[in-house]
Amino acid sequence: MERRALGIDLGGSAIKVVVAEGGVLGEVVRFPHEARGLESVVRAVAQAFAVACWQVRLSPRDELELPIGLAVAGLVREGVVERSGNLALVEAPLRDAVEKARGRKLTAFLSDARSLGIAASIVMGPDVRVALGLGTGVGGSLVVGGEIVRERGLGHGVLLKDVPLATAPCALGHDACLEAHLGAAGLVASARKVGLGVATPRELDELASSDERARAVLERAGQRLAQGVEKILDESGFLGREAALVLSGGVATSQKLRDAAADRLGGRVRVSLSRFGSDAAVAGAALAALTGS
Repeated sequence: MERRALGIDLGGSAIKVVVAEGGVLGEVVRFPHEARGLESVVRAVAQAFAVACWQVRLSPRDELELPIGLAVAGLVREGVVERSGNLALVEAPLRDAVEKARGRKLTAFLSDARSLGIAASIVMGPDVRVALGLGTGVGGSLVVGGEIVRERGLGHGVLLKDVPLATAPCALGHDACLEAHLGAAGLVASARKVGLGVATPRELDELASSDERARAVLERAGQRLAQGVEKILDESGFLGREAALVLSGGVATSQKLRDAAADRLGGRVRVSLSRFGSDAAVAGAALAALTGS
């Protein structure tokens, strides 16, 4: 098995590229983007790939021969992105388009939800793990015994009932799903509703140390996260079993949000950041290329 691979994470607001050796990441190169639609997205991925290869000093031979995994923020079926609200893609043949633009095949093409599950599956811990990425979008996988048993619908498909609707809808127009409550845009909208002039979740988290309103927004989001995890485990028949919630993404870096989730979940579910931090999706993409998963 090839020991080195290149991972690409195509998120809703940034593209990340990394060369991984085994389970160890090299320098993660990040490219902010606003690409929407197939043509624009393919161009952004191709440009990010080319610049990253130069920036990490990848040899021409490695650029042509290293296995490549591409993880995409959206629902993926074989080589097609069925739907991605944050990238404005519907039934888009993205794999074929990227391969034509780069002139070489991708080894792995998967959803970022699956890549998060792969990244969570290689570490020690409980057999049952919910791996969630909280960033521009929200998604992830349910991992049981090292195998991904669910990867679709953990962001948009988990609807929270008996709680107030989110302040703003998600990219697909839902106002009760996890992404509406926990995505970056939803958090910022909640903060502005209570009079806070923040532009990013990071600003909200920094303000929470001195502002009770900011702290309340993050604590409420943490409670919604816990409710979503409880629903995922309940629907899958694992509620009450020892489990782990493995988080990644910029929103998940908030200790206040994680603490609020842990408080509601009690000792049943361990809450932690991924060993890869905010780079879990790109790590999973590289691991998928290494293993062919």
